Amino acid sequence: MTSTPHGAIWESLLAPTRARTWLNVLYLLLAFPLGLLYFVFLIIGGSLGLAFALLWVGIPVLLITVGAWWIFAAMERLMARALLGVDLSDAPRPWESADRVMAKARAHFTSASTWKDLAFVLIKFPLGLFSFVVLAAAAGTAAALIIEPALGPWTTGHAAVIGAWHISHWWEALISVALGLLALEATLLIANGLATLWRAVVLALLDDGLPAQMPAPPQNFNASSWDA
Repeated sequence: MTSTPHGAIWESLLAPTRARTWLNVLYLLLAFPLGLLYFVFLIIGGSLGLAFALLWVGIPVLLITVGAWWIFAAMERLMARALLGVDLSDAPRPWESADRVMAKARAHFTSASTWKDLAFVLIKFPLGLFSFVVLAAAAGTAAALIIEPALGPWTTGHAAVIGAWHISHWWEALISVALGLLALEATLLIANGLATLWRAVVLALLDDGLPAQMPAPPQNFNASSWDA
């Protein structure tokens, strides 16, 4: 069913009341710190592992780094399912199809999902930083417009200042608060837009085309099984 412009506007106005909106905001707030953690860990681990690989000391470091990026990607799949509502299967385990150690390693490193996982984990940092900056700027603007009028002449004895705007009358304070509420609404719509971008990235890099594994439904009891 196609949505009308009136319906789209109404849905936008209801964004603050939607649980999905706040789950999107939570995902965006976590994206930057997690992306920074992934990036620093993988860069340091990969650099140390390659630097000392010839001394064999770096081999365990490289193995830990490889295992870490698989764990990071597995965590991201869980987060995308819980917070973004994306239908993803569990993290692939390509090594389970092989028997010997070298065959398991070959299966893991020749699997496309391994390198797509790495790409997503590395992209998480710059895209998370971008999302955080945009969201923080929009939310900061809304907060200033709503909170700053309280610091006007009725509480501090001098005009509240928002950029070049000096708020010295009650009607100016009302206008500022109204604009702040509109800015807050816009911030949540921006958050939903950023979450849509993240969903596209998740589906491009973490989706292997299989549905999420759901727990099997309980089997019906047979009345005869209760007979003595």
